[in-house]
Amino acid sequence: MNLLKNAPDALPGTITGVRPEHLDITPTGWALRVEALEMLGAERLVYGHWAHGSGDELVILRTEEAHVVPTLGSTIHVTPRVHKIHYFDASSGKRKETR
Repeated sequence: MNLLKNAPDALPGTITGVRPEHLDITPTGWALRVEALEMLGAERLVYGHWAHGSGDELVILRTEEAHVVPTLGSTIHVTPRVHKIHYFDASSGKRKETR
């Protein structure tokens, strides 16, 4: 799971958790600079960092082989599936029920 201290629109004191398979490449959304690709047969993992430097966090997303492969060094946009986002208290690590 991606555990992000500086996710866009995150509340202070909250860590946003989102699994790689619950991030989609979209025309708009969180901007990521692609740093590595891992081909896994029917799927691939895309590793990137926030393109706008908000904490320089690593983000991993999983895509299907049918999707266009992003190029290294490019900027892509990803959007989390809203109903699949998890929130955690930054000080205790405990999951929050609601945002």
